[in-house]
Amino acid sequence: MNLETIDVLSVGNGQYVLISENRINFISEIENGSLQDVLREEADLIESQEFEQEKEVHIGPSIAFMPTLDCNLRCIYCYARGGDDAIYMDLSLARMAIDNLVKSRKKYSQETLSVYFVGGGEPFLNFGCIEDVCQYAREKFADIEIVLVSNGTFGKKQLEWLIENNVAVRISFDGLFHERQRPFTSGKSSRRLVESNICKLVKSGVPLTVQLTITNESVTVMSESVEYIASLGVKYIKIEPVHYSILARGEKKLVPAPKKYVENFIATVNLILNKGLDVKIDNSVVSRPTSGYYCGAGEGSNKTIVPSGDITACLEISRPGEKYSDIMMYGKCFPQGFVIETSKRAFLDRLHFSNYNKCESCNLKLICGGGCPMQGGWDNDNLLIPSEYNCSLHKLLLPKLFKMTFCNSNVLDIMFDNHAIEIGC
Repeated sequence: MNLETIDVLSVGNGQYVLISENRINFISEIENGSLQDVLREEADLIESQEFEQEKEVHIGPSIAFMPTLDCNLRCIYCYARGGDDAIYMDLSLARMAIDNLVKSRKKYSQETLSVYFVGGGEPFLNFGCIEDVCQYAREKFADIEIVLVSNGTFGKKQLEWLIENNVAVRISFDGLFHERQRPFTSGKSSRRLVESNICKLVKSGVPLTVQLTITNESVTVMSESVEYIASLGVKYIKIEPVHYSILARGEKKLVPAPKKYVENFIATVNLILNKGLDVKIDNSVVSRPTSGYYCGAGEGSNKTIVPSGDITACLEISRPGEKYSDIMMYGKCFPQGFVIETSKRAFLDRLHFSNYNKCESCNLKLICGGGCPMQGGWDNDNLLIPSEYNCSLHKLLLPKLFKMTFCNSNVLDIMFDNHAIEIGC
């Protein structure tokens, strides 16, 4: 293995973090040798493990639907201006997409299909389409697994459906600032209903993640919001700063300053450690290191069907005619099959940190992955230039978290699932 494929981060006091594909190794002391010797040992170990574990991994088919652009909330920061357009997906289009997927799979009747329902609005406002397309998919594939993203304001019928189908569901709930940030269209609070549904889902045992979106106003109570969400029985919390674009409902001033966000994120991790909260934090800034793409927009796995029948590589781009729709909408669903524009797909496949000059010498690129391509596009008017905001978050946060890990390895238990921590002494 080439030593150049291992990135080295020094966090001071002779402590180093070695970052490579799917692996983070913490070295607290270097004895009887040099850092280069340690790197050679690390490279040899990784190479031997890869040889021992090398095997073919089968990835089943997946497809995502955006059932509607309509929404019953008016979240102050919505990335898609949900509810501005009451546009709904026709069931015939959703079924056509399933049929097209079947055409592309030789052994579809033996496979499990992953079906995603995502927002450009609130998916459950087109519940009939969701139910029907799932039933239709079950008739074609051996089984289906369902993932759904919701604002959490659904009723009893939808709740029962989530439980009966063991749907992996992600609900947006902004903790102590929920009332301010996520009101109904009428202006009334959605907090009570969302909390009630979260508690019922926790009790049912379905796979549940709560997304906590952080604004410049709510950043100072991040830890208190996490503690409150944990008190509801939630085990997985996804924390993200507001993402700004020209398509978003909110203004740029809603985005929390990187330093302020990082300070409060570290305080949140310390609170979880000190109070022994049984939660894990999902965060785009802290991810398992990989030489792959930041997201499915680049690798080609993001096949999301929007109500117009277009295939988009990014949830932010849901309407034909929007900025970047001529790039992100790389195909369309027709009766004869999916039609993919190869030139667009070729460009999207370039959205990898190896093609970003800014990332070449960065020792965090395997974790950062170049960051969200769309945010780079909004910030720089160029999808091939990473967002400075994302870069700042990674450079400020990761060294602090890794430094904390040398004192308490439980930090990584909060941030990662199924990881192997190595701390050399």
